[in-house]
Amino acid sequence: MMTITPALVKALKVLGLSEYQAKVYAALVLLDQAQAKEVIELLGISKPSVYESLDSLDDLGLAVRISAKPAVFQAISPEIAVKILMDTHTRAGTSALTELQALQQQTFSGRRSGRLWAMYGKENLDYKIDEMLREAKESVFAVISDRYLDLFKQIAGRGLQVWLVVISEDPEIEEELHTLFCGDHEEVLVTSPMVLMIPLTTDPDLAEMTDEFRFSNQLDLIVDDAEALSVPPIETDLLTGLDSQNRTVVLLAKNRNMMIWQMLQQMVKEELSTGDDRDESMSPLSD
Repeated sequence: MMTITPALVKALKVLGLSEYQAKVYAALVLLDQAQAKEVIELLGISKPSVYESLDSLDDLGLAVRISAKPAVFQAISPEIAVKILMDTHTRAGTSALTELQALQQQTFSGRRSGRLWAMYGKENLDYKIDEMLREAKESVFAVISDRYLDLFKQIAGRGLQVWLVVISEDPEIEEELHTLFCGDHEEVLVTSPMVLMIPLTTDPDLAEMTDEFRFSNQLDLIVDDAEALSVPPIETDLLTGLDSQNRTVVLLAKNRNMMIWQMLQQMVKEELSTGDDRDESMSPLSD
């Protein structure tokens, strides 16, 4: 006979069952239908725990009592059971999020705009970037590594004012971006890490640290001139960003990005004015 694995019990607990409920439900699936004493013999747990779990599984709709005397229980199909548990999870998550957001507004009302929020890990940062871009109403100003590009594709063609600097060494990315960001208010520049290193190497202290720069992590994002998210271009084991709605922080971030934008545009103009072939390390995608 197959055994009930710890992995199964753990998964059912994540979906909201207690350990005893998980084991008893699994036992009913294994036995097809059973009296309490059969479940007790199979699992080796106390009689009160089994009876309590059977009653609660019945209440949850995960098991049905098919006979009263003696009491015989049968598990509903695993497909339906998992759907019930996942639907319950989803409703609980929605309710919890609503309540937590209400608490957050009460706690930080009038003060949140002055705070800097640290965010850790690629998954959390990707979620935040996606949220900011989905909620953008007027403008997006960003300097990003191409590792984030898939998240930014959603803003193309939405009528937003877009200024986007993409750091990439992929020679095919220019054509893709030219096709994607073709709106009247969408401007894109593609550059390489090498170009962004040029102003850094003029500072002796920074020049000694060039090995620690990782432009593949770089992200500076300003949305609607109201919120800024920044991930520094440094080597790190855990991707880390700073998010703020502080007006001063947002304007400083925008000014920093504007300086990069203007530097790249000036380099393009100087290159074109010489009549030389365009350097593949930097390509403008707007007229």
